Amino acid sequence: MPANLSGGAPLDSLTLAAQNLKRAIQAIPGVIKMSYSSNNSPYTMNDFNNNITHNNISVQAQVLQADDNFPAVMQTKMASGRWFERQDDAAATRPIVINEVMAEKLFGSANPVGQVIDAGGKSKIVGVVKNLKDKGDYNELEAAYYSRGDSGLFERALIRIQPAAPPATESKIFKAIMHHLPAATAEIERMEDKRVVRNRLSLVPLYLMLVISGFLVLNVALGIYGVVWYSVNKRRAELGLRKAVGATAGGITRQIVGEALVLTTLPLLLGIILAVQFPCSTCSISRRPPTSFPSCWLQHFYTCSLHYAHCILAARQPKFTLR
Repeated sequence: MPANLSGGAPLDSLTLAAQNLKRAIQAIPGVIKMSYSSNNSPYTMNDFNNNITHNNISVQAQVLQADDNFPAVMQTKMASGRWFERQDDAAATRPIVINEVMAEKLFGSANPVGQVIDAGGKSKIVGVVKNLKDKGDYNELEAAYYSRGDSGLFERALIRIQPAAPPATESKIFKAIMHHLPAATAEIERMEDKRVVRNRLSLVPLYLMLVISGFLVLNVALGIYGVVWYSVNKRRAELGLRKAVGATAGGITRQIVGEALVLTTLPLLLGIILAVQFPCSTCSISRRPPTSFPSCWLQHFYTCSLHYAHCILAARQPKFTLR
């Protein structure tokens, strides 16, 4: 459950108020943990990127701020190292935690824990957190690192509540926010709802491509149907003669479909080979597994099936009457 907090006050008083607010909210029955986070917290539409260069390797990374309770609230797991702790208050070098994508891009198979990099300043990597799909279930995972921020600078609070918590829990949380931050503007949202909205927005380009692809396939199917229909009607005399000498309707259909397959299958196979190169190129560039191959081949199979169905339908339409 994310809550947006905004208000104006001196930093020291905001830090004290934020600490008191965290204690008060975590004391509410039904609340498991509370964590402060930057404004680009999971499933929001906000982004804050920074270009990180290490050993001549440059990575565009998402920059997030969080406190010590973030893993407990988001239920994230550490791949190696540790998350922020109280001992980091006296750290000489700013501690950061990177995700697995950033660790792989910058260090490959080497252990990044303990390495010092320039991430908006000299920073020491204290841990690697497992990848979090914080931009939606359908978006590609991207490099990210977390820094430990001051509670007074955060604009968003993440609160994990028990599944069986009563509806009054949200009301108590809102009252606690207003009591400790009376000048703040608070808005409580459910993270599951934000995840659903983010996933739907991620699917918008796919829906548009499906509509465009469906329209193009329909145009091609109508064109094929028209060509075969025109060819059959021009050969009515020939086909009628074949039927007069004993050819069956099924034999005539097989003849027309066979001719259509011979004329169109080779170009169709060439087009499929060229079309498959696009997902192949995408996967090789991004180093992602070829998850688009099944859908790609399914689309080609659908196009071929539709083409052959129209050939058969057009071939069966003519009725031959001998006089």
